[in-house]
Amino acid sequence: MTSQKCIAIGGISTECSTYSHLFQTEADFNKIQGSTLVELVDFPFENHKIQAQPLFYCKSLPGGAVVIAVCFDLHGNVTDKIIQNIDIFSAYRTAPHIDVKATYHRAAKHLAAALTGESRPEVVWSPIPVLISGEMSSTFVEPCKSIYAHLENYDQRNGILDTNLMVGYVWADTKAATAAAVVTCTDRQAGKETCAEIADMYWKKRNELKFDMRAGDLENVLDMLPDKFSIIADSGDNPTAGGVGDRADVLEAVIKKGITKALFAGIAAPGIVEELQSRKVYTFKIGNRLGGGGPCLTLNPEKFYFKNQCAVVVFKGITIVLTEQRRPFHYHSDFTDLGID
Repeated sequence: MTSQKCIAIGGISTECSTYSHLFQTEADFNKIQGSTLVELVDFPFENHKIQAQPLFYCKSLPGGAVVIAVCFDLHGNVTDKIIQNIDIFSAYRTAPHIDVKATYHRAAKHLAAALTGESRPEVVWSPIPVLISGEMSSTFVEPCKSIYAHLENYDQRNGILDTNLMVGYVWADTKAATAAAVVTCTDRQAGKETCAEIADMYWKKRNELKFDMRAGDLENVLDMLPDKFSIIADSGDNPTAGGVGDRADVLEAVIKKGITKALFAGIAAPGIVEELQSRKVYTFKIGNRLGGGGPCLTLNPEKFYFKNQCAVVVFKGITIVLTEQRRPFHYHSDFTDLGID
């Protein structure tokens, strides 16, 4: 069964003359929305079982500059193309991210200052040849705790508006994947010097970056499990970041070791709910449905039930939540809503 795909259509288009002292404003742009935007693309998406969802397309005549401010996750990758096309850059300074709104506020403050003529910002950056997973970059432990706390000091320098350290996104198989120092400034030379200092500070601490929890390969992690309640997560923040969401290899290893009273939340398996509901014999296959490359297991559960577009399966003392789509299990209610203690 091939499920229908959904795409979004949108864009902003203009030609900017940076010599003009007149900023382009929202009133300069004509907005196209709804079916008109889909008709503009003029492609029979429905013939390919694709649903086109129009957002908006704003286009203006050539004019003055548009100031562009962006907010990034510190686990993002930047490139020359990005930096050369923006005016203001602000990134999170905490991991886990608890300063999202504060980051929006920083970017908005600099944008407002630029639009009222207080400053003409630009962004400079310096790539750093270090690439680690997010689990090694917690800002609540050293060395990142001190490094990120020091960024506020750089913000106070003349000609510097906003300093950032990007850890980078290790799960992107691209040459652009790298750590980076990124600075929004009104003095380019001061910005370049500050970038170099941030990059050097991170580089010197690179060998101190480590997991903020016990870590190892799958076999070792299962061997080190304590008798008390504990949580195992695959590197990649499964299932919200790099995790593929169908880790049947972990399930297979747990079954082989005879571990019981375990909960898997969850393994993504598109179509699994309909498949189980339509069967009279409840043996089914799980795993390797989303390109994870792991094993395909055959399970014959003792019991199962359906709730909230999930199938909750019990097999050899193990509770497995099978989801139609990749989804996180972050909150207590994510479990209680499924009837799981």
